Amino acid sequence: MIYSRILIALLLLFTIPMHVDGQVDSTVQVETSTTIDSVIGTAAPTFFLKSLEGDPFFLSRYVGEDARERLQKPLVFSFFASWCIPCRAEIPKLHDIQGEFPQVGIMLVNVAEKPDTVSRFVTKMGFDLPVLLDPYSVVAKKYKVVNKQNMARLPATVIIDEAGLIRYFHQGYQKGDEEKVREVLGDITSGEE
Repeated sequence: MIYSRILIALLLLFTIPMHVDGQVDSTVQVETSTTIDSVIGTAAPTFFLKSLEGDPFFLSRYVGEDARERLQKPLVFSFFASWCIPCRAEIPKLHDIQGEFPQVGIMLVNVAEKPDTVSRFVTKMGFDLPVLLDPYSVVAKKYKVVNKQNMARLPATVIIDEAGLIRYFHQGYQKGDEEKVREVLGDITSGEE
């Protein structure tokens, strides 16, 4: 009995790594909330994805030298999957932040799930942020959210400024992580460095 309680406690404290195809890895890793400083200030990899509704999204239209003036704005991307428990905690916080920073675009990027799975999940959870689909993890790999072994560390949050530079990159979610997102967005939108 005591061993089963310990096992349950360990499962609550640790995240079971999963392959992007939903298969559970046989090892248990400690998942922490980690900011990746090595990419801060680098140019964001460009990409094209379709939204859940089928509309095209080109990053280059929103950030960087070639951005369209009427669309140009800082962007926040949260890479997620329906099976990701920390994602379910982070996304409502991003909804709140969107209300505080209407001049910033906040989008969810689903990693390697079928559109009908994503649609059911988004509807069930009541999320209304725009959702982009990355069915083959191409963008997730560009942003190093999915590694060479095809395993995803989610959620992963990326903030890109109007110039197209990565200002924040964070993997995992713990309560309070959203405060750093607010801080970075406050700096970007007020013109502070």
